[in-house]
Amino acid sequence: MRIALILNFNNYQQTIICCDNVLNTSVKKIIIVDNHSTNKSFSILKNNYKDIDCVSIIETSSNQGYASGNNCGLNYIATDCGVSSQNIIYILNPDSDIGEDNIDSINTLIETHQCVGAVTVSQQHNLFTAWHCLKPARALLFNSRIITRIAGHFGYREVIPYKFNLREINQTIPVDVVSGAFFGIRQDVLMEVGGFDEGTFLYYEEEALAAKLKSLGKQNYLLTTSTYIHKGQGSTSLANSKILKINAQSRLYFLKKYRHVNQAYILIYKLTNRVDEWIWSLFSKEQ
Repeated sequence: MRIALILNFNNYQQTIICCDNVLNTSVKKIIIVDNHSTNKSFSILKNNYKDIDCVSIIETSSNQGYASGNNCGLNYIATDCGVSSQNIIYILNPDSDIGEDNIDSINTLIETHQCVGAVTVSQQHNLFTAWHCLKPARALLFNSRIITRIAGHFGYREVIPYKFNLREINQTIPVDVVSGAFFGIRQDVLMEVGGFDEGTFLYYEEEALAAKLKSLGKQNYLLTTSTYIHKGQGSTSLANSKILKINAQSRLYFLKKYRHVNQAYILIYKLTNRVDEWIWSLFSKEQ
């Protein structure tokens, strides 16, 4: 069975568009998890799909982040449909616009390769659909927002995307990390690694999942057989300072658990954060 999982937070408009697009594909069941929205998302979604049997709307008791919300959906699917190597789960952000060609591309690769992990297709006009795994040295460098801004001015980012020709079709590229905006994966594989790591509230979930899949000997892939549109920032409305803080916390969690950085590294990492905060507070006062 092809099953789509969409996580919603205060974004029922895009979630409805996304779900309606999926209804026009070969996906047989759609689970929408409302991650304890503060608006009327849950009731609106529930009412909108009350007459469509293949769409289920569930709600979390609290918002514990992206990983926890998706795991809630995965557990619901396991209870409702069971767990099978024949089931393929499609993880979707509400701001992702997909079609049948995307589903078919991913499904074909997963069904014909046994050691496959997460599989995605390229985003239109965006190379940051899949990237190399984050190394501790680069993470420490980009932990400084001063360095991040300077590097960004010259076109450098923390993550290093895989280089491929957006115009060249039919490429199957082995990659480290795939974007969480849209990917497909065998249900039994995703359940075997315990789903998403709930140690992060937001950010670095993809890196954590990639590390867990690699430990099972699974290979992630990026396909250029089709493309989809990811609008971005559909459910994120946090203040910039709060985003930076959450990002730094999630990055450090990932580095400690999956890259096993030592105490000296952690001290330098935290010192960098404090120096950054001090410099930016001075700058704010001057403004």
